[in-house]
Amino acid sequence: MRLLPLLLPTLVSAAQCSHGNCDALGDPNANHYDLAVSLDQAGDYPGSLAAFRAAYKYNPSPFNQVNVGVSLMRFAIRGEGQHHLGEALELLFQAQKSGLAHAVSNWKNLLETCRLMRYAVPTKYHPKPDIKYQRKDLLHQRDVPPAPPLPRVALSELTSDQNGVYLERRKPFVLTGAMAGWRALNWSLIELGSRWPKAVADFHPFNMLEKESKSLYLTRFSAGLKQLTKDKTNFDGSGRGPQGRYLHLQLTPSMWGEVEEQGEVPQARHWQLHGDEWMNTCLEPELQEEYHIKTHWKILIMGTRGAGMFNHTDSLRTSSWHGQLTGRKWWYLCKAGVCYETIAQPGEVVYYPEGWWHETENLETLTSTITGTVIHKTNWESASRKLFRECASEELGFKFSAQLCDGLDQCRVNWHSEWAGNHPGLPSWRHRASAQAIKEREAVSYTHLR
Repeated sequence: MRLLPLLLPTLVSAAQCSHGNCDALGDPNANHYDLAVSLDQAGDYPGSLAAFRAAYKYNPSPFNQVNVGVSLMRFAIRGEGQHHLGEALELLFQAQKSGLAHAVSNWKNLLETCRLMRYAVPTKYHPKPDIKYQRKDLLHQRDVPPAPPLPRVALSELTSDQNGVYLERRKPFVLTGAMAGWRALNWSLIELGSRWPKAVADFHPFNMLEKESKSLYLTRFSAGLKQLTKDKTNFDGSGRGPQGRYLHLQLTPSMWGEVEEQGEVPQARHWQLHGDEWMNTCLEPELQEEYHIKTHWKILIMGTRGAGMFNHTDSLRTSSWHGQLTGRKWWYLCKAGVCYETIAQPGEVVYYPEGWWHETENLETLTSTITGTVIHKTNWESASRKLFRECASEELGFKFSAQLCDGLDQCRVNWHSEWAGNHPGLPSWRHRASAQAIKEREAVSYTHLR
């Protein structure tokens, strides 16, 4: 039997190969890995990268692929150009598919490096959501494509440089850690029913997943809570829709003040979860109450598993935060072709800016959320235009009183002064509205059922 010759790697020292200029790089039998390591230790990073490339060329294994990618990542970290990250992403993305622990861990390190360096990672490298996991508990499966997870930002990290878009509330995200210590997380139905028994609530016995079939019944809050949890409602047989019941309670300023005084939603909560202070400069208390109720400014939402909202966007072009109290809620948000989805857990806050379409579904019985609407420096212009048109031409059917619209004129002036730094002499809604529209608004007498 003829024996084949044993091929041993050619040993090359760092001194023999500087900055990648040596014959060994073209020798398939050279020990390129050891050469790359020695060049790296000598501070010859271009030579080390060239040697790692040679190792991958002659032995295209995931291990050698990772070494090239990590070398490129280090070039970027040393400040020698973010363009290295593009090639590193492709190499490590392919390598991590092998499942090699070394490849997977360095792929995660690279994604974190890109985040810290504010390098925009192309969509094809985004982690694909586990659609079966994200939607496995949905009672009503939704006909929307899988979307990347909604970014989560811890309260302790919100002010870091890489989270500037979330601190300024320009993109949707999940805020974690902001509801620590909220007594509202421990609310019971019995306690709530006895506190506001006669407050008027919106009851949806046939869900709100389908815009065409949503049926709304006004009810006293305590009675609505009983309908929400009993086996059969008084409305069975009077309509139909996807399984799931929803109960919405509008929280008036006086009710919200009570919640704050009790520490259930602390007055000292994070500033992003405030947003009503502007009202005190332009609206009298009774007008604030009218505005809250007619715009659904603050809501306590409770529902059974399967209850949810059809795809919609907020009509006033404002922004909103949703604090999850009990149960879990699935969210799907989209704007201009960019979509996210997430499952909100108790103690987490989902925030979305103006113009984001969203749909939801409760994953458990009972799921409850407390929500607040916000006008601030990044959305005030769109909200100002929308409120002006509503007062002048009744676009949304809110039926504002003339007194409220007069107050909102001043609010709009205040927003311009605070956030635009000027006073443009905004026209009053009365200058745009027809005589008939003004007459109808002046006939509105606001009272809230209790």
